[in-house]
Amino acid sequence: MKAIKILVILFIVLFLGAGGALYIVPNYLDWNAYKPQVEAFLKSVTGYTVQLKGDMSIKTMPEASISLGGVVVKGFQGDENLLETGPIAAQLDLKNLLFMRVEFKRLSVEKPTVMLTRDDAGVANWEPKTKSTRQSAAPTDLGPIKALGDVVLSNINLTFADAQSKVTHKLENVQLSADGHNLSKVTYNLSGTLNTVPFKLNGWVGLSLLQDIPLEINAAVDDSNTLAARGFVIEPFGHAGLNFSQFDLVAPKPFELMQRLGLMATTPAIIVQGVDLKTKLQLEANKVELNQTQLMVNNTKIVGDMSYETGDKVNFIKAALKLNDFDMANFFPAREEEKKSDRMGPPWNDDLIDTSFFRRNNMRVDLEVGKLKGLMTPVLEDVQVKLNVENGVALLDTASFKVGKGEFRGNGRLDAGSPARYQFRGKYSMLPLEKFISGGKADYLELPLSGEMEFLFSGNNTQEIVESLGGKVSAQADAGLVKGVNLADPAIALTNFLTGKKVLDKQEKIASLSANLDITNGVIRNDDLSFDALNMTFKGKGKIDLVKWTIGYRLDPITKGDSLANIVLGVRVQGSLDSPLAVPIMDSKTTGAAIGTALGGPVGGGVGALIGSMLDGNKEQEKNQKPAQGQSGTVNLPFDFSDVNKLDENVRKFLSQGK
Repeated sequence: MKAIKILVILFIVLFLGAGGALYIVPNYLDWNAYKPQVEAFLKSVTGYTVQLKGDMSIKTMPEASISLGGVVVKGFQGDENLLETGPIAAQLDLKNLLFMRVEFKRLSVEKPTVMLTRDDAGVANWEPKTKSTRQSAAPTDLGPIKALGDVVLSNINLTFADAQSKVTHKLENVQLSADGHNLSKVTYNLSGTLNTVPFKLNGWVGLSLLQDIPLEINAAVDDSNTLAARGFVIEPFGHAGLNFSQFDLVAPKPFELMQRLGLMATTPAIIVQGVDLKTKLQLEANKVELNQTQLMVNNTKIVGDMSYETGDKVNFIKAALKLNDFDMANFFPAREEEKKSDRMGPPWNDDLIDTSFFRRNNMRVDLEVGKLKGLMTPVLEDVQVKLNVENGVALLDTASFKVGKGEFRGNGRLDAGSPARYQFRGKYSMLPLEKFISGGKADYLELPLSGEMEFLFSGNNTQEIVESLGGKVSAQADAGLVKGVNLADPAIALTNFLTGKKVLDKQEKIASLSANLDITNGVIRNDDLSFDALNMTFKGKGKIDLVKWTIGYRLDPITKGDSLANIVLGVRVQGSLDSPLAVPIMDSKTTGAAIGTALGGPVGGGVGALIGSMLDGNKEQEKNQKPAQGQSGTVNLPFDFSDVNKLDENVRKFLSQGK
């Protein structure tokens, strides 16, 4: 902009001289003698040291023309020239010069070369060491210039080199041609390379007034990336900004293009492809605003408004967006450590969770997503998120979604201090538990759950967060199905469930389920699980230690009916959460009670006590017994009660008489 300003002022001075020359026989004057005065005037107006190269000539016969060997503009810092041009030539309308108006017929500048540098200390060569406090009025028009005629700038080269960031950008071999006969609509064509990548631009710009400048841009970078924009440049010589009523951008692979252009050094963690953006764009010194936006990216449609405004201490982000289908796998590639299936132990670590973003940015976000995939196992539908952030406190006013016939609604709070403190509450209704289970285990269940949850935790990393985790969860179900397992053998059923092995083509109805969880310091405790199936009821209690990554849970069946075939032993799930084991409970109390309940009456009690005492004799040996995964966990009892008909006839008579 400074370079253009210098050239414009230079031509005004020369053109006014040409007007005066009409009266002093200009064709015979030595205009080189006036170069020092012109250079001094330019320095006083612009602040830059300007040198006029070669011969300077002003002619009025046979037509008004001005020619100059070139211009050199010295930078404020360093030895390199800020601007240097080759020959400059202009043809003017002589009649308008008589009335002190400058109307170009043709204007050409050859080989303009611009060098912009910033040194290690951050000092730029185009900025003066001491800035003037005097503020001149911004120009409102081009003054005496009434037309630019045919403009040709050939072989433009611009280099920007920043020693601090070690970044260099180059515009090379740029050709500019324009039709400036009508200042209200100057059409232009521009082509060249940016960091070796070819580009083309065309459009028009209105220069009648220099306050709100209308313009149209049609650009193509490497052919496949295009931009079409129409709008205004606002206050170009003041607080400059852009206001585009139309901004259409197409970029098949924008990040790859930015890397080729040297505008992005590393590959970001997010994938962005197939960008097709239509919006109304407003750019100011400290604000970017997009309205009535329609964006297609990664086959996802996004509509709405968004803005980002910078401040002295805190920035402000505002967004109201709607998405149709959002698949996170299309945007975030799986990391190598996530692809590995052999990870063992807790996933928590002491890597810092940086919450400073919420301290630096106030936010108001309203987000709606038709279908959200990849965040959890199920596809979430009708997702709504309303988030307000102010002064480091993030209030999640609404977080809701649906899965099938079930729905969830919650809210929360984050205090982004050190440590950060979190709070979350939620209610859910008829959420299908099987949709949230992975590893093939979902095939075992159809269980819509309802209940409430509340979590409180704090920390600067996931390890601290889990260690501080507290809260409560309640869950109920009025009906459901268990598929592919035999509940009469809980140890095998749980083993197959934990390994994702479905072995039976059968299903059993669940009449009801209820449980309440208490969470303290990362340990989840439950003492009241009740699971009512068709032929038996299960009672459960135990704990899951998220810090140590272990489970210790006991499940005791209570059979319905007194058949010997209904003898079912309890089971204990224990070990690491990565590979828990289901172990039958073989103590005297449980086993004896199970047999006694099946037999019933005084005989049942007596036989149960007998079996229990026999098991007590081998207690230490039984305590270490662990069934292999996928094999039966049935205890070897003194008699085989699995089929009454296999018992000795005298035993059957004795038992039936006792009943």
